[in-house]
Amino acid sequence: MYSRIRSYLAYGNKFCSLEITTDEDGRDQFNIVIARKNNDEFEKLEFQNTNDLTELPDIISKNQHCEVIINTDAVLIKETQLNESLENAFQTAFPGASRSDFYYEVLNTTNKTFVAICKKMEVNSIINRLGDSKINLHGFRIGLFSIVPLLPLIGEESLNLNGREIIVSDNNFHEINKVPLAESEYSLNGMIVSSKYIIALSGLLNYEDESYLATSNQGETIAGLRKLYKEKTFFRKFGLFAIGFLLVVLLVNFVLFSIYRSEVSELRTETELYSSQKETYENKLSSVETKEQVVRNLLQSGNSKSSFYVNRIVTSKPASISFSQINYQPLIRSIRPDKEIEVRRSSISVAGESLDKQEFSNWMKRLESFDWSSEIVTSEYGESNNKDRFELTIKIEESATAK
Repeated sequence: MYSRIRSYLAYGNKFCSLEITTDEDGRDQFNIVIARKNNDEFEKLEFQNTNDLTELPDIISKNQHCEVIINTDAVLIKETQLNESLENAFQTAFPGASRSDFYYEVLNTTNKTFVAICKKMEVNSIINRLGDSKINLHGFRIGLFSIVPLLPLIGEESLNLNGREIIVSDNNFHEINKVPLAESEYSLNGMIVSSKYIIALSGLLNYEDESYLATSNQGETIAGLRKLYKEKTFFRKFGLFAIGFLLVVLLVNFVLFSIYRSEVSELRTETELYSSQKETYENKLSSVETKEQVVRNLLQSGNSKSSFYVNRIVTSKPASISFSQINYQPLIRSIRPDKEIEVRRSSISVAGESLDKQEFSNWMKRLESFDWSSEIVTSEYGESNNKDRFELTIKIEESATAK
């Protein structure tokens, strides 16, 4: 019971695991598993994947902690004879490599040792990129070894997981081979799971099982990530408490002030009330006069250049040309509530129909002859029902005098 409460206070009831692998085009692929924990069991599993790092904040909610498993092409895995020493296992599998330059994990089976390594520079780059995307890392692992606890539940002798084939013996690794990417499905306690999510799914177990830290050199970095996560969580919760407390204080002050103001209002004389009303009236009158002056100045500022440009375009066209729309500084894209409104500055878009190709050509030359016209771009021109439909953009030279 105590462990459940402590886990809930530390992590809540929502858990996340992310596997980073490499797809057939050499791009990073992010496989995500999100689950809720109830009575020490993960349930309501959600599976998602993307190749776009910028989409992760839309999938993994803000302030959500996450375990990461790095399984890209930058991760190398070799097997060697059984070796209980981490340092010796590393040097035996990769004799030319320096341990200070790599993160590594070691998996010992009954008769052999597997070693997975990845350059610290590569891992740190991934951690920084995830941090820039507001992903709160709880820990990370490299390679495939996190799936060992799932092998008894899967019960298969061979697994094909994101480009690596695992031969299983006695619920442990027997052999690892590089194979072409292929997706399949496996059953875990009656639940069918795609092969591309098996490794990410195993990452959920890293929240409780930290035995892998004894067979890797990642402990110090992971401790730093967890410390950073705890500090963020503390300041966030403390901030919410402080804001809540401040709101309560302000509410109490507002109630007391309202009561006091009501009592004082009853004691005011008619003269004071009149003075207050007079002062309010004078303030409003002054504000109205100021606004009237602003409007008057705007009305006297003269016609805008935009009216001049549109007028020149309309008057320059021959009778064989008709306009369906004229937009001064048109929108670059449709208006969206979550995006800034962007316009194509110093330009006018014109669309319509022409009955005479020669007159249309002559009209284009007249437009180009205007001093304020710097460039004319035709984005659409085609024949429809004996008429030529066109759409063009006139770019305006801001420094030119409107003539």
